[in-house]
Amino acid sequence: MPVPENIPNISLHTATLPNFPLKEIARMASDAGFRGLSLRFQDLESLSAKEAASILADHGLKPVSLWGAGYFVASGAMAREQARTRVRKAIDTAAELGVPILGITCGATPEVDLPMARRQAMDGIHAVEPHARSAEIRLAIEPTHPLLADTESAINLLEQVNNIIVAINSPWVGACVDTWHTWWDPYLRSEIRRAGGKHLFLFQVGDWRVPTRDASREVPGEGCIPLGEIYGWVRDAEYTGWVDVEVPIANLDEWDPGRFVSWLHRATLQSLR
Repeated sequence: MPVPENIPNISLHTATLPNFPLKEIARMASDAGFRGLSLRFQDLESLSAKEAASILADHGLKPVSLWGAGYFVASGAMAREQARTRVRKAIDTAAELGVPILGITCGATPEVDLPMARRQAMDGIHAVEPHARSAEIRLAIEPTHPLLADTESAINLLEQVNNIIVAINSPWVGACVDTWHTWWDPYLRSEIRRAGGKHLFLFQVGDWRVPTRDASREVPGEGCIPLGEIYGWVRDAEYTGWVDVEVPIANLDEWDPGRFVSWLHRATLQSLR
């Protein structure tokens, strides 16, 4: 299916197929019409960054973003410094892989109250920004759904991300807007406008399953999120980057994986019209 003129390149997040090797995911994504891949550090457990980059190139796919970094929040100073060191190494891996964006999940723990956790997250990003600037890797902070505020991330609103962006004041620090995490936010439209094309680094889509369970997602167009409307807000903010599809599927027993990925591509195109 050809990509409509008003929709940019569509990429697939490898978290969609968590139990498949990168080579298989790349083949299915390319066959389905995806033009890029977002990767996780799990994809690199048995591959070097150069080997992973070669797999993408062999299938005509662009590296879009890399995920699994951040988690700055901890009750001890040593643990916080270790987290910053891991993020600096992640920046180096992203540069070696040829990925322009490193996704940042800020972290949380019940041992640290939310106000302090949010301060630690901002301090951590501020500490690693010089390394990102030197490597020319953009840090995309993702606000996560509040149900993950206990152990995943204390940053749950795009407003909080924008406040960090303003405080750090760097072209290498921006936002990732994931519809699954943010669709419920009554101020989402104005905060997307506030981030603008300059600081909105990545737009991710996944639909909200009704009724939902745990953190499961739905194929675009099969849930209740107004994806087309939100994408219109993103376009109005002059975002011209990737539409990154992230719909983790834990059990594909009832599906042929290749057909599922093809359906995901078609459904995304349709939902964004």
